[in-house]
Amino acid sequence: MSVETWSRELASLGDVLESLGVGVSLVDRGLRLVWTNQRGATAERRDCATGSHCFAAHWGRSARCGDCLPVLVFRTGEAHEGYRERQAPGEARRVMRVRAIPICDASGALTHVLESFVDLTDFAFQASPALVGERLSSSLAAAGHGMYVVDPRRRIVSWSPGMTAILGHHVDEILGRDELAVWPRATAHAATDGERRETTLVARDGREVPAALSTTVIRDGRGEVCGYQTIVEDLSEVARLRSLLRTSEQALGELVRASADAIFAADANGRITSWNQGAAAMLGYEAHEALALDLAHLLCETRAAELLEGARAGGRLGSVRETLRHRSGRRVVVETTWTPLQQEWGFAGVSAIGRDVAERERVEQQMIRSEKLAAVGSLAAGLAHEIGTPLNVISASTEYLLLDLPTSDPRRAELVSIVDETDRIRRLVSDLLGFARGGTPRRGATQPRAAVERVVRLLHLQLDKRQVRCEVEVEAELQAVDISEDALHQVLLNVLMNALAAAPERGRVHIRVAPVVRSAEDDRSERARVRFAVSDDGPGIPAQLRQRIFDPFFTTRPDGTGLGLTVCNRIVTDCGGAIHVGESALGGALVEVALPVASDEEAP
Repeated sequence: MSVETWSRELASLGDVLESLGVGVSLVDRGLRLVWTNQRGATAERRDCATGSHCFAAHWGRSARCGDCLPVLVFRTGEAHEGYRERQAPGEARRVMRVRAIPICDASGALTHVLESFVDLTDFAFQASPALVGERLSSSLAAAGHGMYVVDPRRRIVSWSPGMTAILGHHVDEILGRDELAVWPRATAHAATDGERRETTLVARDGREVPAALSTTVIRDGRGEVCGYQTIVEDLSEVARLRSLLRTSEQALGELVRASADAIFAADANGRITSWNQGAAAMLGYEAHEALALDLAHLLCETRAAELLEGARAGGRLGSVRETLRHRSGRRVVVETTWTPLQQEWGFAGVSAIGRDVAERERVEQQMIRSEKLAAVGSLAAGLAHEIGTPLNVISASTEYLLLDLPTSDPRRAELVSIVDETDRIRRLVSDLLGFARGGTPRRGATQPRAAVERVVRLLHLQLDKRQVRCEVEVEAELQAVDISEDALHQVLLNVLMNALAAAPERGRVHIRVAPVVRSAEDDRSERARVRFAVSDDGPGIPAQLRQRIFDPFFTTRPDGTGLGLTVCNRIVTDCGGAIHVGESALGGALVEVALPVASDEEAP
């Protein structure tokens, strides 16, 4: 049938359709308008005298519409329908329901498309959510979103500019294709009305684009499904940020895990929920062991309850020094910052960052000791002159008295002792000056038995006066120790005098001298040692004071100077030895001095 015949056959039908508000157009393969009954069209448009393209004749456009249905029909050979928005110059924007059907010649070749239009402008937005989406298309594109529409057979019939920006497919090449063309897997048809889901779409160049899809079912006036509209949100930047966040979280997790500081957390009931390597190194519990514990095990029940109560109140607990229990049972002083953990449902527990302050305390104590030693130096410098003069007088007077006594006089021994002690005091003053100035005491080879007997003999009057029994236990064949006689005498005298002062009347003081027994794991290259252990049955030294008793001027005795053990500690450490304070088997204090044995060259 010729075009003229079509025009004559459609003319009367066109008038009827126009009266019903239905516009009809016949378009050839060149998209030229062959015939139309379009309402409102000019006589020139109706007669098609110019042979204009349909988009120019109907809408005054210089280029065809991107979602042109005739193009889709010519490409697929099948009928298509959908909602379209059009606006002619000088006219209001119109919303239309469009249907395009193929027209074939006698040989079956597709030659024309018959397109029908129903104007739904007055009620379209109450009738179909799809048309609302059409109106939002430009806004979606500005926001980085796209929109496409498929018919009931899932063929793409509308493709917004935003979709071209996201996936790269131009409207001309994507219309009429199956929706699966932009999906990496056959899951596109699983969308439901109003659902929003995240998935991956395939771009024109083959890359995968993360996207969020919201699908709306399009229904006609009878309520039947006539298509699906999908709004696509490009999540490429969101995916990049998520990847950065995951990388950051992994780096943060590794930082927390490998941190030298103890980092752990507990839930609202005080149960340990996380435990890093720093906590394992500091407190001795491996992660699998710590996760079976609670805060009360690390602290105490009262302190743990106090922490949880304060955290539940919502306040930051700040940095405090806590004493935590090590796996071995010893106590570790840790500077800890406690922070409440909150979740959307409320209080979730506490987290803690702890730093072992033992080294800091050691440095602080060293600074305090240095300050005190400076004071000792000033004091010693003044005393050296003040003590030296009367000592010279005492020594000279004693020696003069010795000249008048016969050799057999028993008083000579006492006078000789006075001279010896005067000389020793003079040397002690000199050593005190050297100690305050950082000097090293004289070293040599001294027999332990002789040194102990000399000190006990010197203190026999004080022992007798207080009726304190002094028990001496010295093993035979001890090696000489690497310290001068005067230095060892001073150390033993100070330690024994402290023990004597601490023991009650009719009490006991015990002295044991023996080699240090070394185990198989000890380094045999180190020099052997001899231990001098002095114990008493006095009140003992509290554990919290045992680290302070070596500080200059620290004393628990009203008549003490606080310098005795300080001097002893310096002398012993300078000679390569060690001094330790603990609890004795007699119930009082125990002071142990370990000194290295003298070398073969130094031994007598």
